[in-house]
Amino acid sequence: GSSFYFTLKLKKADSFVSETPVAGNISDQNYKNSGALNGARLLLAEDNAINVLVVKRYLQQWGVECDVAENGEKALQMVAEHDYDLILMDLQMPVMDGYEAANKIRQMDGVRYTTIPIIAITASLVGDVKQAVVTSGMNSWISKPFNPGELFEIIKKYARV
Repeated sequence: GSSFYFTLKLKKADSFVSETPVAGNISDQNYKNSGALNGARLLLAEDNAINVLVVKRYLQQWGVECDVAENGEKALQMVAEHDYDLILMDLQMPVMDGYEAANKIRQMDGVRYTTIPIIAITASLVGDVKQAVVTSGMNSWISKPFNPGELFEIIKKYARV
């Protein structure tokens, strides 16, 4: 392994003024308190604790109830035990990945399993990933890092509320 060092000299600012709004700042968005998602019940299948924290914070602001599964196997168990309006499914998880979990959910007996919206969460949207998402039975996808507006809109579009 190599180590690199550098020195950066900066002047201390007298004050901080942001000239441009921060992208995805939820407090400036009209949807923050719209109530459009109030009462929705969602399963978040995600193994990254930071992503879970970020998504849950937005969902709480929007009045969405959220359960978390840390892998695809746990997601299957939770889907069998609870009735969700939508599933946000990470593609890369331990034990069972999102592709396999979505495919197995679609194979479960009952209309609710074949019709529940499943949205892939992915950092990569190259052509083969998009095709694999569709082939595994997912309805759509959202990219990481999350844009709160996009997350809100995709939940609003697909959630059964």
